[in-house]
Amino acid sequence: MPKMALTNHSLTILHGKDALKLVNGLSSNKVDTLKNNEVASTIILNKKAKIIDFIQIFSLNKLVIMIGNMINRQKLCEEIQDKILSQDVKIQDITHLNNVSIIFDTKLDTEPNSVITIDNKTIVNIEGRYCYEIKSTSIVDTDEYVSKEIFNHWRIENLVPWYGYEFHEGKNPYRCGLRNYVHENKGCYTGQEILTRMRTRQNGIFELVRVKNIDDSKITISTKGERYCLGLKRVQ
Repeated sequence: MPKMALTNHSLTILHGKDALKLVNGLSSNKVDTLKNNEVASTIILNKKAKIIDFIQIFSLNKLVIMIGNMINRQKLCEEIQDKILSQDVKIQDITHLNNVSIIFDTKLDTEPNSVITIDNKTIVNIEGRYCYEIKSTSIVDTDEYVSKEIFNHWRIENLVPWYGYEFHEGKNPYRCGLRNYVHENKGCYTGQEILTRMRTRQNGIFELVRVKNIDDSKITISTKGERYCLGLKRVQ
């Protein structure tokens, strides 16, 4: 069971009865109907439809928890704080209280997009493809971790986009191959008008592809491996 430790993650709790409603208004994907022990992947956008952060959001014990990227956390929290107004939402940073790792390249024991707690560890299943493992920093860590190179090799084989490679803050999600995380029939959210216009005009939309390491002006390489790489290819 390969496992890679994460050092650039962020963990944020949203307290209050309006937490999901608020995030849904900023989210490219539909999350307002998220049930307890369910997880969804989504993008938080600014008014120009640029990525603020790509997050995994789940509900656990009546709390809304977001896994994001530490480099974007301040902007993410500022965006949320600006939208709170009179809504019942409070933000709490718990990054420093937990260690987070990725479990991949193995048969997962949990259901896709589910959250369970086992032996004081919270396991967050992402689309049945990989899992986040969250555990308190107070637990003695005896696990062995693989390198990012091994993780990237697995990502290339399985077409898994990752922050800092296929996408990052300030990019349009359609141009990063993240179309699957933009709900086309969702209600109003920040950045929706621009994405709808791109989709309607069928302009500027890219998909993630796996190709051999060859020079191809039609593909922008994002993650390079020994024989194959991930890249973004324009489809519209």
